Amino acid sequence: MIIPAYQALGINAVMVDLPGRRALFASNSGKTDAELCRIDNISQHYPNLVKVEPALQHLTIVALSIKALPQVKTMADLKAYKLGSQRGMKAAENYFRQGFIHYVNNYQQVIQLLDDGLIDYAILPLEAIKRHQQANYRKDFFIHQPPLFQHKLYHYIHKRHQHLVAALALEISLIQYRQQQK
Repeated sequence: MIIPAYQALGINAVMVDLPGRRALFASNSGKTDAELCRIDNISQHYPNLVKVEPALQHLTIVALSIKALPQVKTMADLKAYKLGSQRGMKAAENYFRQGFIHYVNNYQQVIQLLDDGLIDYAILPLEAIKRHQQANYRKDFFIHQPPLFQHKLYHYIHKRHQHLVAALALEISLIQYRQQQK
């Protein structure tokens, strides 16, 4: 959705894939021009980033286990367990500052920690879990509901491009409207 929005403005945008924190540092320092998709309050810690509304998507974070463990209804339910999550996922990092959580590089590695019995619960985006289930035909997951938390995700641009905020917001809105009409 972002690439077409930039194209509509005559800008040839190129995606650069960097690990989470490194990507935020690069965009905040101006080495890259934008952040594809981040949680709402990211500019509190990265003041050179400007949010472009509307939200691009919603992030739903759940607890996942592969054995029948007690149902997770609140964050407090996880205190006695070993947790794992993906490094650089700021939403999870913001919520799990005080508890033990083992971070690895990607969601496949988090699921491997579950499979190896090194963690009890994986803290992951629901969409990533569903993609993994479909790709690997897994049916042995216990996805604990309700979600631990949900966030809207926004595109952020470096403040030197602040003049593009309104135009990008309009293009994103138009793209979203067209998608809803399908």
